[in-house]
Amino acid sequence: MAGSLLLPLQILLLSLALGTAGEEAQGDKIIDGTPCARGSHPWQVALLSGNQLHCGGVLVNERWVLTAAHCKMNDLSLPAVTFPSDLMCVDVKLISSQDCTKVYKDMLGNSMLCAGIPNSKKNACNGDSGGPLVCRGTLQGLVSWGTFPCGQPNDPGVYTQVCKFTKWINDTMKKHR
Repeated sequence: MAGSLLLPLQILLLSLALGTAGEEAQGDKIIDGTPCARGSHPWQVALLSGNQLHCGGVLVNERWVLTAAHCKMNDLSLPAVTFPSDLMCVDVKLISSQDCTKVYKDMLGNSMLCAGIPNSKKNACNGDSGGPLVCRGTLQGLVSWGTFPCGQPNDPGVYTQVCKFTKWINDTMKKHR
């Protein structure tokens, strides 16, 4: 996880009703992805606990990182924030809430969206929690949860729908300048 350390950053945590569902994978990361072109995702950060990857995050400005609520560590230890040196990418498609509800039944909240590839293992996994789902250069979601084990065909990944929290994100950053 080599990378230049950022100045201490404040971390926004998005809360979800089911923030940790499906999180017990054995440290797997992006499933069936490919290495990203160096510098192609300058907003992506890694949150480290010691030397271990704890979660992903998104740099939303020079002082703030956005990540998933279940990535919060105890109040005494803020994670180290770095730019990952070996970043993996995977292309997935948004899946309608109707189709996603067929898989996850009543587990989906109204602030969640699903993405994956039908009949494919391509997906995020638990080490990717808090990382970005970006469509056409715009942040759409943060990796939240999915099935165990990761990468089950026709079981899409579940993401926090960031646009539902834009006001809260902006208000929180303003309040804590």
